[in-house]
Amino acid sequence: MNGVPIRWHVKPAALNVLVDITERKKSEEQIRYLAHHDRLTGLPNRRLLMDRLNQSLEIARRQNSRLEILFVDLNRFKPVNDTYDHEVGDTLLKAVGDRLEETLRVADTVARVGGSVGVASYPDDGTTPDELLRLADSHM
Repeated sequence: MNGVPIRWHVKPAALNVLVDITERKKSEEQIRYLAHHDRLTGLPNRRLLMDRLNQSLEIARRQNSRLEILFVDLNRFKPVNDTYDHEVGDTLLKAVGDRLEETLRVADTVARVGGSVGVASYPDDGTTPDELLRLADSHM
């Protein structure tokens, strides 16, 4: 080494950080789902129903076709909860929702928004989602 400079070649180390965000992604997906679906039945909620209804009305207007809305209420549902408990009532709501979905076409929407049976038709009864929902609700 007699006066000869020594050069050290040191390569900087790469730092790799891996973070598992699987749980965060699952949580975000669940939040998005619950923003548009009923927590109990998994059916579309009022917000998603309104979005789909707006889209359907636009299609009906363009195609000069009809659109029907049907509200269904489970009469005497409160006594089911009161007599048998809410778990039985929840099971009944899920079963009714499943049966309704099974009987409809893929393009149709079953939603849980509360209320009973009432029907409103576009364009005879209204031309906006608010008008149609208000009238279907008043027919219950």
